[in-house]
Amino acid sequence: MTNTGFFKDDASLPAQYWETFGKRGDIEPEKRLFAAVLDDAVKSYRKLVVAGGRRFAEEEAWLFSDDKKATFSFCNVCEVLGLSPTRVRRSLRAPAPARVLPLTAADLPQPPQRATYRRARKETAAEMRV
Repeated sequence: MTNTGFFKDDASLPAQYWETFGKRGDIEPEKRLFAAVLDDAVKSYRKLVVAGGRRFAEEEAWLFSDDKKATFSFCNVCEVLGLSPTRVRRSLRAPAPARVLPLTAADLPQPPQRATYRRARKETAAEMRV
């Protein structure tokens, strides 16, 4: 029986294999969790910035803390996601962009007017004789 070379050793290095075949289309579940934590904190901060209160104080303390000991500290979450904590904080401190005013009914485009057609009036027998 001859060797066809089908089962020969692969010449690629393990690092090359993982670069090619180890990529996933979706981000890892751990990163999704970190992204969800950050997303929730940012949304809560922006929603509560006007009202204030205890929850806002907690969100602000977490977002502006430099703690790196806790697994889910703001700095560690940003590091895992590849974000700059300074830039995220700067964007939170910046004034919100001007809100677009809601449109009124007068601002909306009006549909074109439909032509109205009247039925032809039936002529009576007296009118037909004339």
